[in-house]
Amino acid sequence: MARPGGQRIDLGSFIGALIYFVIFMAVVYYLIVVPYRAYMRKRGREVFGDPQPIRVCPACQSADVPAKATKCLHCASELSPVV
Repeated sequence: MARPGGQRIDLGSFIGALIYFVIFMAVVYYLIVVPYRAYMRKRGREVFGDPQPIRVCPACQSADVPAKATKCLHCASELSPVV
């Protein structure tokens, strides 16, 4: 496939590299991620699960404070417990 500047795009090599990448990522997923999840589940910990609920600190307006926190991570102000 020729482009206006005389450059050629090797479409076959691109598709081959894309297929290789997909196969490589599938192998990595099934050889590393799946066994790691099973190992951590056996130990009683959830990995890659739902994130913790968060809330906004009224003092510094930081939006990444865990909902169960009693102190803000950023400004160390006391937070009221969530009911």
